[in-house]
Amino acid sequence: MNNLPTFVINTNERNVSFELELSMRAFNIFTNLIKSKHYLFNPELMRLRAAYIKTHGKEPAEEIHVMSPKLLEGVVERVSMKTYRSVVDVEDLELFYISERNVFRLKFLSSVSDEFDYIQIFKKSKGA
Repeated sequence: MNNLPTFVINTNERNVSFELELSMRAFNIFTNLIKSKHYLFNPELMRLRAAYIKTHGKEPAEEIHVMSPKLLEGVVERVSMKTYRSVVDVEDLELFYISERNVFRLKFLSSVSDEFDYIQIFKKSKGA
């Protein structure tokens, strides 16, 4: 991944993890994904949410958005046994976004990652 810094995300499989690069390119990808699905950045989603709360008297149930992983090509690696690295084929990768908690989750074949907040991790890596 071009010798860029990375961070590790554990998975449901014992000796398998994902590594994501910490770069402005990846930061922009995740930021744009959030802006497209989080109600705070989308006036139409804000109106729908307000109408739901007005109608039902409560917040909507947590929603999981399936996002297109094609933009993540070259950003994600799968690591097994801490030594075997392979660039993830985005055709088999699934990316989920949970907007209420602002977290992502990756799925590649049978490997499902822990939830992660890319924006927070990126900012922490830059000392913010």
